[in-house]
Amino acid sequence: MKRRQLIRYGAMGMLASAGAVLGGRNRAIAAEQLSIEYYGHTCFRLISSGLTVLNNPFKPAGCTENYADPSLESDVVTISSHLLDEGYIQDLPGNPGLLRRPGLYRFKGVQFQGLGMAHDRVDGFRFGRNIAWLWEQAGLNIFHMGGAAGELDSELRILIGQPDILILPVGGGEKAFIAQEAIAVINELNPRLIIPSHYRTKAANSETCDIDPVDVFIKALGSDRVETINSSRITITAQSLPESGSPIIRVLSPVIVTP
Repeated sequence: MKRRQLIRYGAMGMLASAGAVLGGRNRAIAAEQLSIEYYGHTCFRLISSGLTVLNNPFKPAGCTENYADPSLESDVVTISSHLLDEGYIQDLPGNPGLLRRPGLYRFKGVQFQGLGMAHDRVDGFRFGRNIAWLWEQAGLNIFHMGGAAGELDSELRILIGQPDILILPVGGGEKAFIAQEAIAVINELNPRLIIPSHYRTKAANSETCDIDPVDVFIKALGSDRVETINSSRITITAQSLPESGSPIIRVLSPVIVTP
């Protein structure tokens, strides 16, 4: 499948703050709307004026068995690994740019940074490397962690900086954070908005899916700032989010296809 060429101009080892990588927030677009759509597991589509980003399309099976097929139109696609539940790119429509390796890239004037980290708790020896993605869209710094169970080391912490939006895997299993690990990441990064991902829903095949429902994370978090959204989509602006120090958690409801 032919893909658009993207400019790659850096490497994972660059020690640069998120501010240096992405630049300061442009106040002129602080009111621009960002639509966030959740398709289940770690698959999201983020839409703003002039840019649509699709994260981690999957092939429905196992924990994603009864989610809608996320073969969606987009300008650029990021994937966190080549596993079928977070990196299935065979049926994507159109000709999107494809980001699938760590490094720095530029697409439509937006800089994307792929950060490699362990996909499991044994330094990647079981499931290899996970690629977390950092970019700015609609005046918001976004950090999509993919599926990750490895710790954030000091180099990663510097590269990430302080995201406005943190898309955080919380369901545990062998290749994503359990609730307590996810909470530790929140305390380290201090985002303004947290969107949980990679948790079990009624879409899962009960015989093959070994991750926890989102309620396990919510109970462990013990926050009164959790909003369960009865929709797979929200629309926000940079101005609509709280200041750092008082993050809100929004739990989206992906569409489940009745088998």
